[in-house]
Amino acid sequence: MGRERELSRLRTLLRSSRLLTLTGPGGVGKTRLALELAGSVRGSRAGRAQWVELDSLHDGELLPQALAAALGVRERGGRAGIEALVHALGSRTTLIVLDNCEHLAEACAQLTATLLARCPRLRILATSRETLRVPGEVVFRVGELSLSPAGEEHGTAALLRSEAVRLFLARARTSDAAFALGPGDARTVAEICRRLDGLPLAIELAAGRAGSLSLPGILRGLDDQLSLLTDGSRTGPGRHRELAAAIDWSHRLLDPLEAVVFRRLSVLGGGFDTEGAAAVCADGVADGVEDDEGRDRDGGRNAYRDVHGAGIGRRDGVAPRGPHPTVRPEQVVRVVCALEAKSLIVRVRGDEQRGAARFRQLSAIRAYGMDRLAEAAPPGRPRRRRTWRTAGCAPSAGRGTANSGPSAARAPRPSRCGGTSRRNSGTRLRPRASSSAASPRCPTAPTSGPPVSPNTATSYRRSPG
Repeated sequence: MGRERELSRLRTLLRSSRLLTLTGPGGVGKTRLALELAGSVRGSRAGRAQWVELDSLHDGELLPQALAAALGVRERGGRAGIEALVHALGSRTTLIVLDNCEHLAEACAQLTATLLARCPRLRILATSRETLRVPGEVVFRVGELSLSPAGEEHGTAALLRSEAVRLFLARARTSDAAFALGPGDARTVAEICRRLDGLPLAIELAAGRAGSLSLPGILRGLDDQLSLLTDGSRTGPGRHRELAAAIDWSHRLLDPLEAVVFRRLSVLGGGFDTEGAAAVCADGVADGVEDDEGRDRDGGRNAYRDVHGAGIGRRDGVAPRGPHPTVRPEQVVRVVCALEAKSLIVRVRGDEQRGAARFRQLSAIRAYGMDRLAEAAPPGRPRRRRTWRTAGCAPSAGRGTANSGPSAARAPRPSRCGGTSRRNSGTRLRPRASSSAASPRCPTAPTSGPPVSPNTATSYRRSPG
């Protein structure tokens, strides 16, 4: 649905580059876009297109054999593996499409580098949630579908021009042949698409509920969208049958340090910069917060660590069920970049005041991260304190934050401290008693208590309820 501008740009890139990689989060439409692109270049200079699906292959060492089988290349004359591929491709003009490379990124990178070096007329189009990082690779980030403008002043015609709304209506009509828009329904559909950030898989799964739920019912169900957005196509990939499975596919590819930072970032709903991410995600010593050896600032031991073992406590008060790597402040920037490269956070363009890049998690990915964060907490233990850093404050904004329309009352409250705290997550922030009666306070923290100067760090205690 739509994507005309993307396809035009991709055709140009494919003519000028030999390795083109489509990246983006799960469910954004990389495979569908690659299929359309490969179909449009048949008979052109790119040559014959060969499609190779990799989602069912789990051993990178078998990649050459899998590629050979997909291309119909047989072992002949003592040639096998890569040698057989090089001999078969030779100097023929060929386009190979490698679909779903992220779980075999290292093997795909090595194979593509070898084939491109030895087969001068070969071009490769790859889809992956992570770039291959091969010299000469051109990366195209596939974005979400366009959303309709927010606000009551826009009419139905303006709302229906949105790619996301058009996709929802098309899928809803296939789900229920009697589906039709009633008065005011276009605005509800537009709000559903905004709540889903224009993510095609999420929109299709939501539209699939149109036969059993009303549009307002679907919108209300998005308060727990991972439970609602299930029951996808039985013939499609298993990871696309429900939204949580699509995100879990990416989450399982993270290393332990990336997984810890990923779930901690989920508390920042309105976007964040690297300074805000470091303030929330890094372990270390802060006012009333234990360091990595289990000591408070006053040197006292943490009884929780004594009972449960070293390396378990964390500064946000949510301890995983088992040891986790210590997150040092200087590591956070690298991990944030890695999560962006793996399509688990997105960079917010056009909202980079003072030269600081800003990021956010799509709403479905953030909901998944909050679930992982809750699972990491030991049962029955209240969350401990979190330190919010007030230095480097910047407005939080970003497409898809759902701060307007019918869902505004449920939307996370934005913070100017590099991120947004989750206000509807079953917890609330209470200011920690200060040792100084005149201690300043962050202007975007809870409204009780004395004011704070912008260069101080204020501790808040997270409490159940």
